[in-house]
This record gives sequence, C-alpha cells and structure tokens, in this order.
Amino acid sequence: FFVYGTLKKGKHNNYLLRGTKYLGEAKTEPVYTLFDGGYPIVTRGGSTPISGEVYETDDESIIENIFSLERCTRTQGSPKNWYDFDVIQTTFGEASIFVMNEGMSGRPISKILNSGEWH
Repeated sequence: FFVYGTLKKGKHNNYLLRGTKYLGEAKTEPVYTLFDGGYPIVTRGGSTPISGEVYETDDESIIENIFSLERCTRTQGSPKNWYDFDVIQTTFGEASIFVMNEGMSGRPISKILNSGEWH
C-alpha cells in the first residue's frame, strides 16, 4: 500500500498497519491532486507528486481492514466505493494508492494541498 494520510506513521489510523512491513517513503508521479477535506483526499488528474509511505503485507485481515477504512470494495468502479485504487510504481515496486471517486464522500474538497503532503 502507498499511504498518504491517516495511515502514515504517527497518524491515528496507522495502527491498522501493525503486522505489515514498512518499506519507506516515496512519491507518486505528478498525476494527482491532493485535497484536505478534513482528511486527505487524492483525485486522479493534476500535476502534484503525492508524498507517502509504502507498506507491504499479504495478511488478508489487514488488507480487508484497509479497504474497509477507505470504503472501497476490491471491484474497481463499484458504485459503493468512496475510493478506488490505482496501482503505481514506487522505488519499492508496485503499490496501491486509494483515489476518491468524485463526490462520493459528501465532504467538500476545496482546499488543494499543492505541497503533495497532508499534515
């Protein structure tokens, strides 16, 4: 997983990654936009490289918990998904990044974070 918000070290949902292998910090290609909607939101399209951390696991319960947190099924484009996921290349290999399905959360996403970093 490539995580860029509440799952990062020191953030309140990082506990969900216990039992995973932390691989390190990475950035995406500059093809996304990062918003602050009370929590971080990444959308497709844009020119910002997103800063994040890469974790590795094959533990199905951890994977399910992450997908549940992101309100994402494993079916891309499902109308139930708040987020879908893209598979991206990182310096550690492939990783999944969660990207918002436009308007699904019902939260305003007006604050663009041009730095590519959510604090």
